[in-house]
Amino acid sequence: MNIDAFLKLVVTPALVATGVGAIVAPLAFFVGQALQPIVHSFCFFHFDDRFIMASLDGSGSKERLVNGLDMKRWGRLGLGEKLFVRHGFMKAMAGFFVGLPGLLAFIPILGPIIVALVGGWAVAWDMMYVPLSCMGYHGVNAQSKTVRDNFRRYYWFGFWAVLVEEIPIVGPTCHVFNVYRAAAFLESVYLSNDSSKIVGETKKQL
Repeated sequence: MNIDAFLKLVVTPALVATGVGAIVAPLAFFVGQALQPIVHSFCFFHFDDRFIMASLDGSGSKERLVNGLDMKRWGRLGLGEKLFVRHGFMKAMAGFFVGLPGLLAFIPILGPIIVALVGGWAVAWDMMYVPLSCMGYHGVNAQSKTVRDNFRRYYWFGFWAVLVEEIPIVGPTCHVFNVYRAAAFLESVYLSNDSSKIVGETKKQL
């Protein structure tokens, strides 16, 4: 093999591959970081639901919600709702609203903020789905109404939750903390002074 053939067959493709890799690698890194919140949601889906319920129980938020909303009992998630709505529709919805703006994550600083602004509310709703169902908001229709009524609170809770989870290395730790503070979020939203409408709605559904 002469030198020209060697350059064409070996060196040139290697240089092209190196150049492509130099361009693609940073993009893959930034997009990967932007998608961390939904990756955590999928990887920890069983842990998240159990941990938020344990947090509600351990902090006393569950008892205060039951008494404050005048609930007869703390409900349960049905098997069909758990399989098809909780782990089907909700994960797909949250993944869509995080994944779509995730294409812009390569933009320094602004990219992750766009992801949090667009998809934060969906991640927050996904995180709250099980306790909301136990509070009487079964299914997407019932939950979408209460999320819409309290959209500003869900939006900003989700924004900060997604933003901190996009931080490299510490993202998983931030995810666990977000799930833990979800208990306090539910209590602050549904036991606030202007929750009379929500109390009445919850009674009808139980």
